Amino acid sequence: MKILTLTLVLTFTSFHSHAERKTLGDWAQFHREADNLSKSCNYEDAAKLYQQVVKGRLPYQGNRHRDVGVTWNNLGVALYFLGENEKAGEAYQKAINVLLPAIGAKHPDILTVQTNQAFIEESNNNFKKAEKSFRELLQKKLPHVGASHTDLADCKEGLA
Repeated sequence: MKILTLTLVLTFTSFHSHAERKTLGDWAQFHREADNLSKSCNYEDAAKLYQQVVKGRLPYQGNRHRDVGVTWNNLGVALYFLGENEKAGEAYQKAINVLLPAIGAKHPDILTVQTNQAFIEESNNNFKKAEKSFRELLQKKLPHVGASHTDLADCKEGLA
């Protein structure tokens, strides 16, 4: 099974009363819980919680904050592992749309999301497009992380 990059992981605890107004700190905690659910392969619950986190963060952080982009990426990862490639691809695109203005095109988080998009292409049997993406991403990541960094492993795995 392919291992998607979860570099953007921020990690979450239990979802308490829906009646009380949640703080930004609450949403960060819920994000960590969703990350933990995802790490334990409970992708369905993780996806549901990530969706709630996006909705909860938007009033506080808007649609141009890195944390919102990270949540979209992690939602995409959960959806990918549920086999929902189309929805995962949409989540990754939303992550890119949020992250690009916030951190710029060369930031490692953008490259992580693009790697995840390449795995979607590979899963959809678009092997040539996926291979091209993995090769380009290797070249983009190398100057930022160095030759022995684990971030390169996903691209190398995609080329294997």
